[in-house]
Amino acid sequence: MKKDTSLKTRFLISLVIYAIIFLFLDKFGFLNGIKSSYDSITSPIQKSFVNVNQQVLSFQETLNNLSSYKEQVEKLETQVNILRETQLKLDLLQKENDILRNQLGLKLPPGKSLIESEIVNFSNYNSPEYIVINVGATNQVVKGDVVVSGKYAVGIVTNVLSNTSEVELITSKNTNLSVENISGSAKGVMTKDNKNRLLMTLILPEEQILEGDQIITSGLNSPFPYGLLIGTVVKVNKSANNFNSEAEINKYLDFVKLQKVFVIK
Repeated sequence: MKKDTSLKTRFLISLVIYAIIFLFLDKFGFLNGIKSSYDSITSPIQKSFVNVNQQVLSFQETLNNLSSYKEQVEKLETQVNILRETQLKLDLLQKENDILRNQLGLKLPPGKSLIESEIVNFSNYNSPEYIVINVGATNQVVKGDVVVSGKYAVGIVTNVLSNTSEVELITSKNTNLSVENISGSAKGVMTKDNKNRLLMTLILPEEQILEGDQIITSGLNSPFPYGLLIGTVVKVNKSANNFNSEAEINKYLDFVKLQKVFVIK
């Protein structure tokens, strides 16, 4: 035991002596060369560690920026979607306002009012004979009611269910509508021939009608009130025997493009 203690004591004394010598040498500059060599050897390594650390920090910052950019993009996409929905609502409201504004220009007979409706079906989409609207008996719609769009004639109700009604268009093969030109210089009956042409027939020889004349409802012997717009004369066929003439009409409305119509009550 004494021998082990003596060895430990000697070892500690040696360490103290070496430390004192090392401090002495360092104080008087004897170790500057060794320190310079050490610095020259370890400096590139230290710089490499610094560069790696900077790159790691830069990469981490880039990741943080990407995360921030992603959040900003998601917020912008949400705002864009909200703006699109708002614009669609505004466009729809503007369209409805335009329809109502046009409808307000219609002069109704005394005691009459309008029921707004939407078209939910067509007999066909090429040349429809009738349409189906989303109002019916629960809305006091009855057979024979006139349907309009703005100042334009659309058709007449021919069949009524609880919540829907069938409207025969003025361009159907069964049409037999009293009409006249807007100046009132010619009257007749609008029909549809086997070539799907709208014709104003039974025009008397003394009555004057010209290409370009606007054709309106005359209100004579018809549920349609006076003055609803029908179309324009595109051709006048004079009778060979100088009796009744006829005029070919190009209708104003494209019924397939209609979305809303009004029932006159």
